[in-house]
Amino acid sequence: MGYPQVSAREQIIPSRVPTDAKANALEIGPERTVIEITHVGVTAEGRAVKVTIAVAPVHYLTAGYELRSPDTRRSQTDDHASR
Repeated sequence: MGYPQVSAREQIIPSRVPTDAKANALEIGPERTVIEITHVGVTAEGRAVKVTIAVAPVHYLTAGYELRSPDTRRSQTDDHASR
């Protein structure tokens, strides 16, 4: 049901001054910088189907990723198909 997400793209703004409202919401001083991450999930046709915007104080940021190579997935599929 709906539009299946097949990929995603992210834009990271590494350091910017927060708006007064965002500084108040995050309970930080206006001199502290924030990071903004925009994550957009898209269909095979390029249609955006999910958007998430996260804003956090830069000094709180911890990031972790697991990235899989498309070539790795293809070779595993080829191995199974040849059996």
